[in-house]
Amino acid sequence: MSHSHSYMESHAPQNKRILLISLAIITTFMVVEAISGYFFNSLALLADAGHMASDSLSLLLSLFALYIGKKNAK
Repeated sequence: MSHSHSYMESHAPQNKRILLISLAIITTFMVVEAISGYFFNSLALLADAGHMASDSLSLLLSLFALYIGKKNAK
């Protein structure tokens, strides 16, 4: 008997949804921090917005990896 589990097939939609929600939240906070940092002349807020930009980029890269991983190998 052949028995296999396909992790990517069963969890990819849920992972994609979680990554999209996380990306939206992180990016929203990043924009709010950047705008607030600019208006209040706060280097700390601007620096944290820059840090959150790298977090957003990482989440975007993860979504791209999920997309590439779902493509069929030819």
